[in-house]
Amino acid sequence: MSFEHISEKNIQELDSEIETENTKKIEAALFIAGKFLSLQELITLTDVNPILLKKILSDLEDKYKNFGINIIKKENSWKMDVGADYTW
Repeated sequence: MSFEHISEKNIQELDSEIETENTKKIEAALFIAGKFLSLQELITLTDVNPILLKKILSDLEDKYKNFGINIIKKENSWKMDVGADYTW
């Protein structure tokens, strides 16, 4: 089997697709849980590598900080919740 057709661009595209899919898994887990999930619970639910999981959670915190929902971190657990401006 020849791997000559695999280029750096293909590898970057594949990495991007994998990260996008992992992000969707994490968003779905946080959304459906309705409670704080520990790192271990998120790993179990999403099968995402812990290092990548922490990076994606940080990215999601940034992504949602100006939206009506937020990713909230409390100790070593995360939750998707209504933004503070809309808790009424």
